[in-house]
Amino acid sequence: MTLSTITTPFWEDPRFMARYGEAIRERREYVGFTTATSCANESIRLEREDPLSFKRFSQSSLSRWELDKTGEFIESAHSRSLRTLAYLLNWSSEQFERRVGVSIGRVPRLDLWLESGVPLMRVSRWLGHSDTRVTERVYIHLLREASDGESLSLERMLGEEEL
Repeated sequence: MTLSTITTPFWEDPRFMARYGEAIRERREYVGFTTATSCANESIRLEREDPLSFKRFSQSSLSRWELDKTGEFIESAHSRSLRTLAYLLNWSSEQFERRVGVSIGRVPRLDLWLESGVPLMRVSRWLGHSDTRVTERVYIHLLREASDGESLSLERMLGEEEL
């Protein structure tokens, strides 16, 4: 047995991790969505509240993704819908990719989020960064533009609550 085997918890060991649809179903149930319908309804609510950030998905799409054994249906899905699903499952894009096996990419409209006042802490979490310093370092040009336009106060940009 190697040292990495001993120090890696079994639930993070790729040999024991569910992939593709099975991972989605397990996580959906774990975070409290007892049915695919309840999760899909929440995606609709999120899109209504923030259409620039979220894209809804149907119960039938989610059910099809959960039954996917190869990743084919998940890979063909709209990436913004998958990012919405990852958000509902409390997964970063990296966690989604590692557990499900499909890349969902980065959030493309970071500039709009910052301009509309989404706290940097929340944006950092959505991007899967370990803390806001990573986000600041990677997206410093967007942060400067947002603060130069005075559309954001520093307190609002950094966020008052940790999510």
